[in-house]
Amino acid sequence: MPDFSDNHRLTAALLTVLLSSASCATTKTGAQTMTVTLTHDAIERSYLLAAPEGIAGRAPLVLVLHGGNGNAAKTQRAFGLNALAAREGFVVAYPEAINHLWNDGRDDAEFQDITIDDVGYLLAVVEDAASKLAIDRSRVYVLGFSNGGMMTQRLACEQTATFAGFATLIAQMPEPLAARCKPSAPAPMMFINGTADPIMPFDGGTVLKKRGRVTSTRASTAFWREHNGCLNQTTRATHDRDPDDALLTHVDTYDQACAQAPVVLVTVEGGGHTWPGGPQYRLQRRIGPASNDLDSRELVWSFFAPLRRAVE
Repeated sequence: MPDFSDNHRLTAALLTVLLSSASCATTKTGAQTMTVTLTHDAIERSYLLAAPEGIAGRAPLVLVLHGGNGNAAKTQRAFGLNALAAREGFVVAYPEAINHLWNDGRDDAEFQDITIDDVGYLLAVVEDAASKLAIDRSRVYVLGFSNGGMMTQRLACEQTATFAGFATLIAQMPEPLAARCKPSAPAPMMFINGTADPIMPFDGGTVLKKRGRVTSTRASTAFWREHNGCLNQTTRATHDRDPDDALLTHVDTYDQACAQAPVVLVTVEGGGHTWPGGPQYRLQRRIGPASNDLDSRELVWSFFAPLRRAVE
């Protein structure tokens, strides 16, 4: 759990700046969610910024990237991270993609606008959030779903040193990105995928509706294991909180010789394009079943919380 006991609280001046630059709404979780606008690459863009009340000192920041055809508001509601942020004392930013789709490294102009600089925009979100709140720059993390998960992979490849940890849910690494990925440093990485995902093929191949190709979950995990020096699996935990749902969840942690940059693979046997503890947000015949074996929010935060990135 983060320890802010030696730090001072956010000053009234910082809060004044924040409130004057964004429209705000207080949620039942004790977090204040603000819609913030910024201009990047001559395009006006926006993101949601959820700042729990009473944060002390410099707080961690988590970027949450929505899936294709999704948006920031829906992802904020569906993943429900704000209550955990209020409890643990971190800030959450929910960036918004142009036309609901990230330029994630699939390099396919047929369905993506590959001219959009989403990498630069997401870095701008980090800078903008840090200009408004006291952010601990050594503890900036990113997690993404589906298309947002592939965008997370792109950030890990191209902006490794900005983020202390990465979590990719219901996604893998795009094949074109894998061919050129050259991370500048070890990258702590978590994957959470279902073996029966009808949209993002667990074993790799073509994404639904011919939207590019991805490497397999095992290959994507192996890339980061090799890069980080995680040569051996050290633990496996199996969860089956609901024995009647025919789903089983394995959590494999690879951290031997790479304790500062661990790799974790969460595999939901029989799981769909969903995440453990998340909603069955569409019909099961369309996206596959959701698992209740564990809470992905708690799992991701427990992975992120101890990780730090050196700041120059």
